[in-house]
Amino acid sequence: QLLDRNDFKRNTWGYNLYYAEDGNGHTAGERVDIEGGFPFIWDNSGTNDYGWVDYWGIWTSDPEALTDGTTVTRDDGSGTQTYTVLRAPGKLVQVTKREVPLAELDGEAFEYWDWMTGDQFLVQYTHGTTTFTKIAERDTETWDWEDLSPTEDLTINNNEYYGFWSQGLGGSLDFIGGGTAMTIREQTFVSGEDIFGGETSLTLYGMNDCLRAGITTGQAETGNIYMDEVMDPNNAYEYTFLESTRALQYSGVDVGLSATANPTSGHYMWGMQSGPLSATDPVTLGITNPWEMWDLDEYYYYETGPNEWNQFATLITAQNEPVQFDNPISFMYTHATANDADDSAEHDGKKVFLTYGGERNLCGIPGEDKDTDGDGFGDRWYPLFSLKDGTTLGPTGTEYVVKAVDMELFMTISTDTVPTALQNALSGASSLTLPTMTNWFDPTGVDMPTVDDEPAVVAGVIQ
Repeated sequence: QLLDRNDFKRNTWGYNLYYAEDGNGHTAGERVDIEGGFPFIWDNSGTNDYGWVDYWGIWTSDPEALTDGTTVTRDDGSGTQTYTVLRAPGKLVQVTKREVPLAELDGEAFEYWDWMTGDQFLVQYTHGTTTFTKIAERDTETWDWEDLSPTEDLTINNNEYYGFWSQGLGGSLDFIGGGTAMTIREQTFVSGEDIFGGETSLTLYGMNDCLRAGITTGQAETGNIYMDEVMDPNNAYEYTFLESTRALQYSGVDVGLSATANPTSGHYMWGMQSGPLSATDPVTLGITNPWEMWDLDEYYYYETGPNEWNQFATLITAQNEPVQFDNPISFMYTHATANDADDSAEHDGKKVFLTYGGERNLCGIPGEDKDTDGDGFGDRWYPLFSLKDGTTLGPTGTEYVVKAVDMELFMTISTDTVPTALQNALSGASSLTLPTMTNWFDPTGVDMPTVDDEPAVVAGVIQ
């Protein structure tokens, strides 16, 4: 293949975000500074292995070997800080409700699941007409959003409930047809020490969808994972969330699967969630019906299961405190030629959710596995597209601009004819005599030359 040294394709691996406008204590052009995560190194049976930790948990090539209590070392050039791995069978999630007027959601896109058909749609809200429009449908094989043409309005009936999800807004949304606002249930993982108030545990109360402790394989596969619903708030189930292990217990036993359980069928082999759990007992809250727990402005739920994504993992400092990470910033993005680093229109209109987790860590741009050595197999993962510096991201009012900080340039394949002289030279290459060690000399015994002239080449440019 003949490559064109004057035509390059850009593959960007790392971006930083900057504030686009002044406001909220920030200056336009100031870098968005959040603690998003860092790499670490650890001893895996005598071999150095690598990993990453952030708000979402821990990633490593051998998660089963990275057990609870393993010592790891930070590996980002900031020093030799060591931490201890903390793994728990589940994760506690805090839910905070807030009302948002529809006018503030103009142009926002939400995920919507049609429970009648099982299809998933991306729905965009337009204020003024109060229209929810299906603009894309999820491809369940590639997990991409495929544009709908033509688009289709979602039927909204007065006084009916509609549930949406927004990665950008950080949780689920409740809407009652005919209303003037949505209720956002913001969700954040509980990892800090503040919820314990100096105590060693936190008591939580539940009345419906209360997960059992020590669930067996048979119970998980048949769906028998919840205790009976409690109608009397005086008899609410009491759980204990332990500060030392970050495990939720009922009657001294970890909630969720038993140590020997291994479900291989049924819905709950993918994980399980509890109903609402309150840090204040239902009697004090004035609860008279168990379903009123869902209407609390603040509550918790517990997720657990056999999979790594159902469980909690983080790093603990020498002071026995979990490392704190900021909640990533998420927003929807639609690609366009004007924003493409190569001015390509190939992926115009592609919709993706982007998540910024700190310096160099903008995730969500899809990739593809390319065959670069001609053996018929993919051997390297490349981003489908790269963003041009200065591209504006995020919803109106909270906009950011992006700048590439880690980028590769690849020469594109030329359409020119390979010169005959070059073909002849390559054909005769096998007859060339290779150098031997007899031609080598030790450079440490040679004096450094003195150069008085100006540099001939600066940054790859001949002067």
